[in-house]
Amino acid sequence: MKMERQYVSLIALLVLSCVVFLNCTVAQAQKSKYACDEANPASMCTAANTCGSASAPCTVDITSPLYS
Repeated sequence: MKMERQYVSLIALLVLSCVVFLNCTVAQAQKSKYACDEANPASMCTAANTCGSASAPCTVDITSPLYS
């Protein structure tokens, strides 16, 4: 009875290790979502995914909550 529990625990540990290993492998294989990781990051910018235009450019207001 005690030996069966040890086998079940060993198998559960082995399965858990395999799941963690496969999860890490898949996570490293996924393509990055960051533009800076691309060979030509400028090619990712299009009129559909950037803001503003020649007549109405985007503005970004950067302020610190400590000094406002």
